[in-house]
Amino acid sequence: KQPVRIECGGRSRRGEGGAMAVLSARAHRTLQDLQEEVAERTGPSCLVSCSPEVDSYCQKSGLSFVHLLRPFCQLKNVNAPVRTVGDSAYRIQDLTIRVYDGRTMYQPTVAQGDDHLAHVLSSYRVEKEIEGVDAGSEESLRGYLNSKIERAREVKVPWWRKFRQEYDRLLLFGTHETLDLPVAAIIAVNSSDPDVVSKTKALVERTRQEHADVWNPNLLKHFVLVHDCQNGDMEMAKRQLEGMKLAFGKNECHMVHLNGKVPDLLNGTPPIPDLWSECIKESLPGGGAGEFKVQTSGAGGDEGSTLGSLLSDEDI
Repeated sequence: KQPVRIECGGRSRRGEGGAMAVLSARAHRTLQDLQEEVAERTGPSCLVSCSPEVDSYCQKSGLSFVHLLRPFCQLKNVNAPVRTVGDSAYRIQDLTIRVYDGRTMYQPTVAQGDDHLAHVLSSYRVEKEIEGVDAGSEESLRGYLNSKIERAREVKVPWWRKFRQEYDRLLLFGTHETLDLPVAAIIAVNSSDPDVVSKTKALVERTRQEHADVWNPNLLKHFVLVHDCQNGDMEMAKRQLEGMKLAFGKNECHMVHLNGKVPDLLNGTPPIPDLWSECIKESLPGGGAGEFKVQTSGAGGDEGSTLGSLLSDEDI
């Protein structure tokens, strides 16, 4: 019986070489996936603290302020020069920033974590065998390698990736962990306050006291003025922003406006793309691991409504 020949990469190889090429390509894709996950897991962490009014503005669109920011934390083509502690120079091209509300930056108990992982697994049907493969037949094995590897990963063990991600998330904010210590703080206040500068200073002090274990005087701080387009005057908000820039620095202050869509006209406007579902992790009963105790739902808290439904293109 003649050996089976496979065309791979423009070159003729015997069955064994073709199988190895498939495995090599698969390993390369796995390495890329791993590199992306490591970059996401080890990105700099930012503590977010916002006033209750900012929370209420975001809840109109079914989001928290942290969830609002997360889809925009994948920075591409940054091309920023940095130096290591050994004084070696290099440039950062891509950067993932992790943002967490300070109230969620703690680790769940072991019992809560075990219950959560059991719940993750219970939502999948695990298949124990891969049928239709004859290990003694090169033709059968080749067909499996060429067409079933992706299916074996996604269909036969679909729980593995989710389990690994959730297991890793439960280990965030350990008492011995320095990787999750915030390198910056985002302070968000509402534009409706008559004295946003005083309110910002008070929020900074409250945040420092509440998170004294991770706060340090040199923590980079960025100030965000959040304006609800359904309430308040935009021109007044712009004047408030100028006052913040005088107090805290021009480059340290920005404004974000929300809820620019008129509710009465929502039925006549195309739905906004869902940018947020993948950024919102499942909540644990006791909270922690970067999420609140209460799960974020759709706009206004109504089940089944669209996240970000009151945000206009200008808001985004």
